[in-house]
Amino acid sequence: MSREDAVRLILIDYFELHNISLSEFGRKAQVNKATLSKLLNRKYGKIGISGVILGLIANGMGMTLPELEEQIIECQTAFDKGKIQQKTYTDKDKLVARVSEDIKKLDVEELKILHSIVLAVDKKTLKSLDIIVKNMKNME
Repeated sequence: MSREDAVRLILIDYFELHNISLSEFGRKAQVNKATLSKLLNRKYGKIGISGVILGLIANGMGMTLPELEEQIIECQTAFDKGKIQQKTYTDKDKLVARVSEDIKKLDVEELKILHSIVLAVDKKTLKSLDIIVKNMKNME
């Protein structure tokens, strides 16, 4: 498996997990839609993906280039061992990913407040929150 194919699979997986479109990710990563489209359609030519584009893709995914390179190697290794399979994500997985993205945007003070709330939560509070969320879903 080529590096480009591994990046393609990683991106497809990321798009599904985070419920994000190619255009949205392009804006987030500052990579134009045509470049991403070529990658996803396996039309990256003889040269492949540049390090700059890989760096932007990594940044758009909220990771460093070395972390993306590590994922690429893991993907290639899994493919070589015949262990590549399409992942399926539950709504819970997608929600956790979305919440994680939002948490990354918080500053230190906001994180401290969130942390204190999490520590103070008891079963009764969680039950109340569950009822509120269910009522909000019913209103839609």
